[in-house]
Amino acid sequence: MQTFDVVIAGGGMSGVLAAVQLINSKQNLKIHVLEAEKTCGGRLRSSRREHNRWGFGLNSLSSDLVTFLTSSVSKIYPEWSMQDYLVERHNHAGYCSGGKVSRFELSDLFRVSGVKAMGGRNAGKEWEDTEPLLFTDSKKDPFESVSKALDLKRSGASGTILTEIAKASGIPDVWNAPLELLRSKASNPCRIYGYFDDLLEDTLDLLANDQLISLARHCRLVDLKKEGDLWILQTEQGPIATKEVVIAHNPWAATSTIARDITPVAVSNIALKAKPVSIVALSTQIVGGTLDLDFIMIASEEARAIKHGDVLTLQATIDYEMSLDAPEVVKAVKRLKRAAKKLAQYFEGLELAGEFIGLIPEAWTLPTNTSDHKFIQKMKNSHGSGLFFVGDAYGTSYDGDLNIISSVEQLSEHIAAGPLDSKSASLHFARDTELDVAQRPAAEME
Repeated sequence: MQTFDVVIAGGGMSGVLAAVQLINSKQNLKIHVLEAEKTCGGRLRSSRREHNRWGFGLNSLSSDLVTFLTSSVSKIYPEWSMQDYLVERHNHAGYCSGGKVSRFELSDLFRVSGVKAMGGRNAGKEWEDTEPLLFTDSKKDPFESVSKALDLKRSGASGTILTEIAKASGIPDVWNAPLELLRSKASNPCRIYGYFDDLLEDTLDLLANDQLISLARHCRLVDLKKEGDLWILQTEQGPIATKEVVIAHNPWAATSTIARDITPVAVSNIALKAKPVSIVALSTQIVGGTLDLDFIMIASEEARAIKHGDVLTLQATIDYEMSLDAPEVVKAVKRLKRAAKKLAQYFEGLELAGEFIGLIPEAWTLPTNTSDHKFIQKMKNSHGSGLFFVGDAYGTSYDGDLNIISSVEQLSEHIAAGPLDSKSASLHFARDTELDVAQRPAAEME
């Protein structure tokens, strides 16, 4: 049975960054990465028509995560460039309603100008008192619910728009969500799109070819237990042993693999208290006409469309529980098909061909209930069980990308602080994430 210093379960963005950070710690660790699928990327899967590969429209990162990824990998491979993966920044948005398309900058999505473009003069007027609460420091309790913090009527002009913006931003129930969640979405609405699944594949291949890590694809973690000073992992390719285990899975996947008695309480509570949502996606190719918008909201179908190159992906968000019911998924697919037809009417000459339908459970969302998130934020490291957890759900920030950065940084700091000792490992949550990361400069695109 092979023995390693560190085994990382998960070859997605968090797992790859964890491996890169541990390599950068210069400890010459024997690192092994497990990836359950044949290819890496997960929800970052992108579309490549020439390979008959379709994505879900989720292949985007924040500028903070792009900066962190670039700086981390460049320490190992100085010539490495993000530009190789055809990165593009989304800037232009549209709102389709009443037979017309309102255009605005995506950065204005939560600002008066954007709300006015979508809902008209009355909506913009109502929003004037709301914008400062989202973009400046205020005395408002960040964990106060949106319905209490904002003086808006749900059925009013701006309230209706807020509901639609929130759903398009991944907040299924904005009115019961804390103000801080809305602030996190408003502060960083722009995303950078690219072939990040290819990026993860190539990075892992480079590290493996240079013998900086060993890699097992199509190798799922089945079970995990402690024997003496080692962790014994049962995988689909046989048992392995390690001194340290890094779980780069979301809390729901983690709790289904790890026995309850060794699962940190915080991880269990995230899995139990969060209200996950699912995305129904329909990807298609633009074969005619011009679509000069990157992000489009189709109000009548509660759908949004995301353009990446000549691929257009339409998305609808539904509760995770609803995604287990086939008729509800079918209804969502029909909404997306109607939305695609309406886009062709809104944009003269637009032709779409082919379609790929996917269902993605977004089980990484943090709890959106105020009291639940307060509880998780107060949980202490003593609840750790000797395992490390990295990813967008493990942190106190509502920005998942910031949680990835902070959890990976703290993993590296902990292991670099002293000799490997799995008994001293614990579940680390992000500390002062916004102050630590948000002030970093955005990545420079060559």
